[in-house]
Amino acid sequence: MKKTAIIIPSRLGSTRLPNKPLAIIHGKTLIQHCLESAINTNVGEVFVATDSEKIADIVQKAGGVAIITPSDLPSGTDRIMNAYKQIGRDFDCIVNLQGDIPNISPQIIKKTVEVLTKTGCDIATAVMKVEEEVARKPSCVKPILTNKGECFKALYFSRQPVPYNANEYYEHIGIYAYTPSSLEKFTSLPESQLEKLEKLEQLRALENDMSIYACVVDSSLKPISIDTEDDLNLAIKFLKKKDFASTEKYKKLSESLKKNMERRKG
Repeated sequence: MKKTAIIIPSRLGSTRLPNKPLAIIHGKTLIQHCLESAINTNVGEVFVATDSEKIADIVQKAGGVAIITPSDLPSGTDRIMNAYKQIGRDFDCIVNLQGDIPNISPQIIKKTVEVLTKTGCDIATAVMKVEEEVARKPSCVKPILTNKGECFKALYFSRQPVPYNANEYYEHIGIYAYTPSSLEKFTSLPESQLEKLEKLEQLRALENDMSIYACVVDSSLKPISIDTEDDLNLAIKFLKKKDFASTEKYKKLSESLKKNMERRKG
């Protein structure tokens, strides 16, 4: 079993929704929902990489581990690399879990880690089928995939509905799993030409011959990504009837994960 670190990048600065990680959804902040989703996977240790003492304080009170990173890092992936260096321990797999998805399914995280194990690729991720109407939206990032057994190799990602004349479309979910060496390589590379055009950083990896493989997860597992006030209101409405577990439950689970990792080291 791979020794896994789940790292959630989270910063206060957001042009469309200021102080987004501190937004309250049914009594808990957005960052706490993300933290608890990660802990609930029970696949490894969970860390939050942040430039904010406020976020760090919330994470620690919820039983998580916060790592303070510089505020001027260019991307969430760079924030994860900085945090990983500060952790100072070796992991086989590093998961980049977005800090604006309050309800990501543990199944998506587990399957993404499995892709990295099964294929030996540089980067693993997840996708799901979407209707053509959704695929035509630039906010929906479409992968071009080729079947490689149980997993799918990504050839390209675009905001345009690709491939042309497709019978079905897929949407990329914002989660990545890296090996430490692939994360270090990716963050050392300059921004690429296609990355600049599409505003998609995963194209930097493909342009530099790094392999990306994906699992296809059921469309019913589609998480809510919060970028705007409307997204936040949708999350509040959608999650309204969910019976959230107490913070104490996640504190105990987090402690159990830490102890298990210590035993493995020994």
